[in-house]
Amino acid sequence: MYNRILIATDGSKLAEKAVDHGSRLAKSVGATILFVTVIQLMSDLDLKNSTEREVFDIHDKSSSSSSKKILADAEKHAASIGVNCEIKHVGSEYKPYKAILKAAKSEGCDLIVIASRGHRGVKKMLLGSQAQELISLSRIPVLVVR
Repeated sequence: MYNRILIATDGSKLAEKAVDHGSRLAKSVGATILFVTVIQLMSDLDLKNSTEREVFDIHDKSSSSSSKKILADAEKHAASIGVNCEIKHVGSEYKPYKAILKAAKSEGCDLIVIASRGHRGVKKMLLGSQAQELISLSRIPVLVVR
């Protein structure tokens, strides 16, 4: 059914549910996992002057450290239930859903698992929905965990 499952995680409690659900699914079908975390990159355009360069460096170091921990935790979870996995930290100047789609395509994934809070109405308009964008734009099946 599925051979390679991309599980997107940001380390939140909700994303942990997607990590667990996707990992158990992978085990049940004999698939491997690719855990992906996406960090929004700051560009030079975000900085107004050279003194703000320090902000850029702090953001970069903090994001890298955070991603390593998030992915290490996901990797540990997969190992605890006996599923093979790989990890990938993706930096993106765009919305996270675009980086997830790109990673899924380039890594040969045949399912994407992502968590969603299920916001509707005004909250959805204000906060946006990476899961909704994935569902709308992906040619790869998307499993949404709430």
